[in-house]
Amino acid sequence: MGNVRWHELFPNARLLNLVAPTSDHNQIMLDNSPITFAVKNYQFRFENKWLEQKDIGTVIQKSWDGFVDCDILPRLSATAGILFSWGRHIQTGFKENKRS
Repeated sequence: MGNVRWHELFPNARLLNLVAPTSDHNQIMLDNSPITFAVKNYQFRFENKWLEQKDIGTVIQKSWDGFVDCDILPRLSATAGILFSWGRHIQTGFKENKRS
């Protein structure tokens, strides 16, 4: 309920229909609290099929060299994140090649 302008003014608002078992009218609750998103923890997994890609070494080297001033754990974490994103892009290519 509400128009576009109202949603722009109150982006966190949501309306909830409450159950009223003893009435034929349902209550509506307006919740304007900030929406929080759960951070999904994932465990990085290196995919063996990535080794078939010619640029895997370059991707790893660039990501590793991009964090020279960091300790080992932040470098590993950053490299894993970059590989994860790169891997998703590569996976899309696998699917497209499979279709053709």
